Amino acid sequence: MLNRKKGQNPSLLTSGFLALDVVFGLENSRPRFYAGGTCGNVAAGLAFLGWDVWPLARLSDDSAGGVVRRDLARWGVKTQYLSLSPAAPTPIVLERIVRGKNGVPRHRFL
Repeated sequence: MLNRKKGQNPSLLTSGFLALDVVFGLENSRPRFYAGGTCGNVAAGLAFLGWDVWPLARLSDDSAGGVVRRDLARWGVKTQYLSLSPAAPTPIVLERIVRGKNGVPRHRFL
């Protein structure tokens, strides 16, 4: 049970793998870009559900880091702790959505 005041959102300070997901889908050959990695997915999901979420990360000010920051902010994630020192290049994960032999979509990491 959460110990919080009535009307206060649950909160989480998190860290872990935070990356830029570059996703190649079935219908469109153009990639889509999302905040990803375990930390990014959990942070975005909980913020969407009303949590106050602050991920800790060492993302640099590269273009991939900018996309991650904007996407997390779009879901309501607090982004002020994404530039801890020393900064590191933002990890990039390539993911392709494909149809399996049975026709069901699945994903592969490249």
